[in-house]
Amino acid sequence: MEELNYQEFRLPDILRDFICGIEVMDQFLHNPDALVQSLTANECTAYTVHDAEGRIVGFFALNMDVLDLDDDDKEEIVKKSNEPI
Repeated sequence: MEELNYQEFRLPDILRDFICGIEVMDQFLHNPDALVQSLTANECTAYTVHDAEGRIVGFFALNMDVLDLDDDDKEEIVKKSNEPI
C-alpha cells in the first residue's frame, strides 16, 4: 500500500497541475481567488494529499461548523436513537 502524506493547504497555486477529473471542479480549483474566498467564507480548512513522490493525488476541505441543537432537537435525537433500525 502506498504511503500518503497530508498537508494543510496554504498556497492556491499548488493545485494548478492537479486534475480531479470533474471539469467544473477543476475550473474552480484552478481559480485561486475563488478557492481561497470559498474556503474563507465557509470557515474551512483544506488539505492536499501527496503520494510518495510528492505529487498531489487528492484535495479535501473540512468545515468548522457547529450544530446548535435546542431541547426539542435533543429529545428527538434521543427518541430516534431508541427506535429499532
